[in-house]
Amino acid sequence: DSSKLEISYSTSRKIAFEQSLIEAFTETVTFTGKTTIPLTLTPRDTIGPDPMRDKIRAAFKSIKAEPGRRGLDYGSVCRNLTALEFIPELVELARQGPDKQFSVLQGLKAIANTLSDLHDGCGELEKELAGVKSRPPAEVSKKVRALGVWAGVPGDGNPDDRELLAQVQQKILSFARPIVSFCLSPPPGMESPNILYELGRLNRPHLSDFVQRLLANPPDEMQSALEWGGVFFGMRATKTELKQLVDSNNPLLRAASRNALGE
Repeated sequence: DSSKLEISYSTSRKIAFEQSLIEAFTETVTFTGKTTIPLTLTPRDTIGPDPMRDKIRAAFKSIKAEPGRRGLDYGSVCRNLTALEFIPELVELARQGPDKQFSVLQGLKAIANTLSDLHDGCGELEKELAGVKSRPPAEVSKKVRALGVWAGVPGDGNPDDRELLAQVQQKILSFARPIVSFCLSPPPGMESPNILYELGRLNRPHLSDFVQRLLANPPDEMQSALEWGGVFFGMRATKTELKQLVDSNNPLLRAASRNALGE
């Protein structure tokens, strides 16, 4: 459509000292020959509130109203923190039929990647608090407190940095949980290991659930087996944890375990 113009936005915000949060989305506007595109500067020392939130919400609603018409999928509007609020809608859309599944999966993958970045940032700050590195305590505390503001903690009381960071990590897990649940019970004909791969170590609390899921529903071709192996590799699964797959009579399950263990 020559009357439409796609505008892509991208920002980078530091959530720890080395770990950055890369956010992006694309919106479509009417092109009239003279279009004004405002410049929005995102603060680099905080991760909320997002000044682009209204635009991201509008872009999401536009795709939902006319799925596939503009050639954009949900992944184009979900690589950002605002998109965390879209998780329930995306899961519901995926269950409505195969015509929406590719677009929805792209959106969930983008969100999973954002959650993984947040988790990695927390892991870096956790090491700082444990004294593994030597950043000034005040600077570390500032990073932790910024994450706490985003996560809506503290509520009551005034937790120390370690307790606050633990609460932030629980908040991140609360966003990952419905994505994992969806991937463990996907709609018929839909495979989802690529989404889980993006979650990385956030999958660890569900490791045994993944093993049982594969035992009950083994992959039917090698590519899928290797993708599941990548999921286990990303969560640093051990041979002991994957024993049921390692000892399986199913060659595809054994292939998944070998890929997971780097063998």
